[in-house]
Amino acid sequence: MRRFSNTCAGLFVASLIVAGCSPHGKTSASSSASAGTPTESVAASEAPPNDGNPPWLGISKSPSDVAKVINAKGNNVYTGKTGTVRGTVTVTGDPPPEVPFHAERRCAAAQGYYDRLFRKADNGAVADALVAINGYDAFLPVDAPAKTVQISDCSFGTRTIVMTFGQRLEVRNDDTKESFMPFLDGTKVTAQRVAMPQGRPVKLYPERPGGYLLRDMLKHPYMIAHVFVLPNKTADVTGQDGHFEIKNVPVGKVKVTALLPMIDKKGVEKDLEVHEGDNDIEIELSYDKATDKPVAIPEAQSPLGPQ
Repeated sequence: MRRFSNTCAGLFVASLIVAGCSPHGKTSASSSASAGTPTESVAASEAPPNDGNPPWLGISKSPSDVAKVINAKGNNVYTGKTGTVRGTVTVTGDPPPEVPFHAERRCAAAQGYYDRLFRKADNGAVADALVAINGYDAFLPVDAPAKTVQISDCSFGTRTIVMTFGQRLEVRNDDTKESFMPFLDGTKVTAQRVAMPQGRPVKLYPERPGGYLLRDMLKHPYMIAHVFVLPNKTADVTGQDGHFEIKNVPVGKVKVTALLPMIDKKGVEKDLEVHEGDNDIEIELSYDKATDKPVAIPEAQSPLGPQ
């Protein structure tokens, strides 16, 4: 087992190298509206249309600037043999401790997401674990400029989000009555959108690789998701059953790393030789409440407040 720090740019995976470091909670913002006044204005970093841009570009950076991170060696797109890596992440040891949770009655369903340090099933399967694969030398771009998250039952549906640098984050509100104001703590904006009930998605733009916190500014302070913007796409987040699946991994020897963002400075790394077709791997984490500390979550910084 190896241990990794998740205090700067979030849980870097083994030899994954990212160019930027945005500590959780260190939001940089410039003000063009009151922090207490919701607005439908477009964020300052609104990306231009994708006309003429590669399909993996969803932010306002130039293709060459993004390519320096996701394809530092200037490789052609990999077209060789690939395999699918799938498995389950479990946690042994102490049960996840309770954490303070207070919500309106209409948001009671969110309790199952946020009232424990992490979400663990009776069989040990753990949700919201980040699983990433690296150690190969290949350029594998994503084929979409955006990663989508859906708000439902006063939650983001997950407590961990992984995306590839160059993508934007689109937050959709599936609720029929409740409004939300999602923002990416660690990004610079001059205005903030409200996610209206079943309305248009709010678009958020991580301008550098690293770690962020997705939060809500409208009466739901418990709504927090760790967001990891990585330089490659071979990563996934476990669901409630602990399962993950990562497709199109180049064949050969790789490193598979699993981390639970809610526990500070801890991860498990395993070697795997990927073969064409299906590849199964089981990953076990452990939790000791006496020695494993919760990751520190700073107070939210208003995206519309002064720098």
